[in-house]
Amino acid sequence: MTRKVLIFWEGFPVCGLLVSELMKNPGLEIDLYATRPSVPFANFFTEYGISPKVIADDEVIDLDPKQFDLIVITGWSNKNWLLFAKLARKAGVKTCVVVDNNLRFSLRQLFGAIYFRIFLRRHFTFAYCPGYLSKLLMIFFGMPRSNIIIGNYGAHSSLYDYDLRIKRREEFIVVGQLIERKGILELLMAYEEYRSLGGMWELRIIGSGHLREMVQDFGTKCEGVIFEDFLQPTEVAARLKLAKVLILPSRLEHWGTIVCEAAACGTGLILSDKVGSLPDLLLPGVNGVPFRGGDYKSLCIAMRKISAQSNDWFTVASQVSHRIASTRNENTYANAIRFMLDD
Repeated sequence: MTRKVLIFWEGFPVCGLLVSELMKNPGLEIDLYATRPSVPFANFFTEYGISPKVIADDEVIDLDPKQFDLIVITGWSNKNWLLFAKLARKAGVKTCVVVDNNLRFSLRQLFGAIYFRIFLRRHFTFAYCPGYLSKLLMIFFGMPRSNIIIGNYGAHSSLYDYDLRIKRREEFIVVGQLIERKGILELLMAYEEYRSLGGMWELRIIGSGHLREMVQDFGTKCEGVIFEDFLQPTEVAARLKLAKVLILPSRLEHWGTIVCEAAACGTGLILSDKVGSLPDLLLPGVNGVPFRGGDYKSLCIAMRKISAQSNDWFTVASQVSHRIASTRNENTYANAIRFMLDD
């Protein structure tokens, strides 16, 4: 008997590739909807046999929820999809909300917990979270622990793979939006100090955003900086496989899928303590170093510490990163969906 799954993915990022294993399952029929991606991925997804039905943010979907066995939606901010989830639960259909926000005990979350428990909890059978901190949030919001599943927002194994034989550059790599929230200003100050103290590793920055010109200008004045504009996922993956260490210096980052993608490629990690994936993907001293988000001196110390490690240390760190990241790929995503269907 074929079971039908409806997946709504807001924006459809690169980790939307995780649905690829589901598409191959003869016992499943997947209907995939997505709002338009915020970045230009060209024809990237079609190369993997994935072609979501692109819809407008405010578009009402004219579907009968009773035809599905499971409905998965990203977040509860889209009113049309929230309404669809409500109708599905009334019809006895299983529903899953995907959440990547972290428990921070903010005033907004305190009120949000009350609102969720009263108005939203009954509309979702499961919550699917990328990691530990988002699981804590959903527990705080009243979801039963047994119905909270971890492992979303990972890296597709055929794109982000690992080869121990590759000789890596002595290079820090940063990938993402060039905006204040991503900690770009602190990154530049930290690297400038790192070089002034004798550090020799290069810094590769890949991305676009309103700080783009500042980053380019910095690169002309500070030796060791390599800047590249927005790249397609295959090009980013190629850079990750050659770099020794990923830096994610964000002031606030719910999860940080790039961390999982880089770890799957075998990089070491330097992560701000504001990055949600830190507890799941970084083992301090084993495959990377954490630092205080927003503190450029703390970042500089982390850069100096990790760049001073031996090749043997990096060999182990690379293997550890890859093993941890392999718990979040297209196969684990498919397992999670099958678990919800069979529950």
